[in-house]
Order: sequence, then structure tokens, then C-alpha cells
Amino acid sequence: NFRTFYCPWIASCSLFIMAPDSKDRQMMDASIQVMKNAYDALQNSKIAEASIDLKDMDPDIQKTVARTEKMDTKGFDLIAENAIVTEFNGIAGVRSRAQNIYNESAVVLTEEKARVGSGTITGRIATFISDPVDMSSLLETVIGKYGSDVKTLGEVFAKSRVYVGDNLRFDSCNSSLTMLKDNMIKYSLILNLFSGELFVAYNEGVFSKNIDKVTSLDDIDDEINFSTDDRVDTIFYNHGPQYKANREGTALKHLNLVEKIKKPGGPNRFAYLIDEEHETGRSPAGVIAYNGEKIQESLPSIAVAFFSKGQLEAFKLYPLRDNNAMRSGKHMTPTHESSLYKKGLMQDEGINLAFLNHYKHPSDFRDTLVIVPRINHQARFMLRGMVYEKLGVQIIGNKEY
Repeated sequence: NFRTFYCPWIASCSLFIMAPDSKDRQMMDASIQVMKNAYDALQNSKIAEASIDLKDMDPDIQKTVARTEKMDTKGFDLIAENAIVTEFNGIAGVRSRAQNIYNESAVVLTEEKARVGSGTITGRIATFISDPVDMSSLLETVIGKYGSDVKTLGEVFAKSRVYVGDNLRFDSCNSSLTMLKDNMIKYSLILNLFSGELFVAYNEGVFSKNIDKVTSLDDIDDEINFSTDDRVDTIFYNHGPQYKANREGTALKHLNLVEKIKKPGGPNRFAYLIDEEHETGRSPAGVIAYNGEKIQESLPSIAVAFFSKGQLEAFKLYPLRDNNAMRSGKHMTPTHESSLYKKGLMQDEGINLAFLNHYKHPSDFRDTLVIVPRINHQARFMLRGMVYEKLGVQIIGNKEY
């Protein structure tokens, strides 16, 4: 039941966003099945299997991990990644499903394996970016607290709901999968591993449903709306000298950082802007940002903003002249010429998908981005001022000032 709908929030552009074709619909349903399989694989895994360190795994498995910080890799990382990328328990991952649906090669960029699939990424190639388990340190904490009392990771997930309490949408491990094709974001899936809430952002809007109640896209029908609060309190990753240096080297330093939250989750960060969380007083922020952070952490929130029906706007910040903040030999705030995002609005220009060929590992591509509710006039005024002063560019929203 896909629709073609008019976007009133960009009426001056007379722009229509077209519903995805039947192949894109098939791929979304296939991706939902893949995420369900990954969730089941994690829930059914034994504690010892899920919490094992990479150094204690089979040497052949160790060779498959391409990330720089290999000491951070745990068993649960590889369980989720295998289910999403290749296969688990005989159920295929997204790469082979995409190749069958589109009848051409596909590429998956992900946390541990870096890149699965050969060949050059072009605008027409189905490209997936995944963060199989974000907030791993939190998961390690709850395993340490409850792991000796239970047998499976699913039981740890259940107990974590009590441990986290009211902030379950924020303080939780999550898994994400975003599809790029035709130089566009097609959709993004974000799964809260503690609560089972699955978010999907696509051309119809942003919706959620508990994954246990989902068999296809048609089942995900609870629409998400976003905050209208007018405040500039901002959440972004600010732990460690590189991140502090990157903040000072961009106009991000002018936004009011929520100091008590130094290491927020990546793919689910948009949850701080959900209207319900503001109505209950749980969200401490009116703006979210990505402070030179990895693409697999920021892209799901960018997708949510893009498909929010004009409720959210997004901005890419430029580096200031003295900004030399780097991670793994790459700039944390690239110039526009070295960015995935083109200089105009995404609905007009799309994204520069071929740019990903410059990176062997997705975490090598980082950027500094800000997402703000359109109705947040105070923050929006500040960000538009940054654009006017050539400190950044708007990439999502209404370009009329």
C-alpha cells in the first residue's frame, strides 16, 4: 500500500517523493526478516558464546575481523554481523538477498568485517551500512551484572529493561541496517536490542513496532512524531581528546552540550527527539549531533531526518581552519569535497555514494552533523546562522529561510 505523496513542508519546490519500486519493497521486507534472524540469533546465544573475546576465538575467525580496535570485538558482535551480512542458521543475510532481488552485485559495509563484496560502489549498486551491535560496553556491563544468573543473552536483554529503567529508548544496545541505492537513502532499520522495538524510516515516514509482532513492513504502523521543544541543549559523543578537539574545531562548540551524557548511542540517537520522550520529560535534549563520528552511527539518524516528513532538519558542519582532529589517519570533519553529502539538499541532489570507495573501513569515514526539529526555532536560528557564515551547509529540510 505504498503511496505517492506531496511534501507540504517544501511546497516552494513542488517536490514529490515517489514510492519505492517493487524491488525496493521486497528488499525492505527481506531486511526485516534478516533483522529478526539476527535478533533471534543473539537472544538464543549462550552467555559464554556471546561474551567471548576475539583473542580467545578460532584463529580463522580472528582473521575475518578488519576493524582497528580488534580488542573491542566480542562474540555477540560476530553473531549479529554474520546474521545480517552473510547467513546464520541457514537463513541468508542481506547481501545474497539483494543480489537475488536486484540481479546484480551488492556491497555491505559493517563494523567488524569492514566490507563484504568486491567491485566498485556506484550509484546503482545496492550498498548496505550496518552497525550490528552499538553500545557494546553497555551490553558487557549488563552481562557482567546478570550473566552468571541466566543461560542466554535473551534473558540478559529482559533483565536489562529493569537495569535501564525509564530511559530504555536511549540507554540500550541497538542494531541498525541502512540501504543506499541510486545515490539515495532507501530506508533504515534500527532495532532496540533490549526492548525489541524496531524503527523503520522510509518514504512513508518513521514508524515503530515490537519486532515480535512484525513479519513484514505492513505490520510496522505506529508512526513516530518529533519534538516541538524550543531549546538548544545538545547530545553528542564527547569522550576522549579527539572528540573534544573536533568539537572545538567546528561550530558545534556553540551548541549547549548536555555534559552528563558523554557517550550516547549512535544509530538510536534520534530517539532523544521523539515527541513522546519530551512529553514525559525523559529527554534532556532538544538537538542531537554527531561529533566526528562513524558513518554507521550517524547514517540511521540522517535517514530518520530525511523521512520525517519535514519534522527534522539536518546540517553538515565544516571544519574551522585550525581543526586537525583525526582518527585512524582520517579527518573527523571532512570538507564538503571529501564528504558523502553533496552541497545541496539531499532531496534535490541525493548523496555521493561512489565516495565510499575511498575508504577500506566504514568507520574511517566520519563527519560532524546536527539534527534539529524544524519547530525548534532557537536552535534552527543558530544553525542557519552557521550556514550564513559558511560554517556549514543544510543537507535536509526546507531551504527557505
